[in-house]
Amino acid sequence: MEKERLTKKKVLELLKKCNKMPHYLASKPIKKWDKYDKSNWKSLKEKC
Repeated sequence: MEKERLTKKKVLELLKKCNKMPHYLASKPIKKWDKYDKSNWKSLKEKC
């Protein structure tokens, strides 16, 4: 299974769709995400 490439655009689209703007992940560079951030992202994807 190929891993999905995460982009700023995808992050913003999901946050808008989930009505989670503003959210700290919207302004944090993806390259600086840690395990906590990635866990939050996974949770948001599952909820929306």
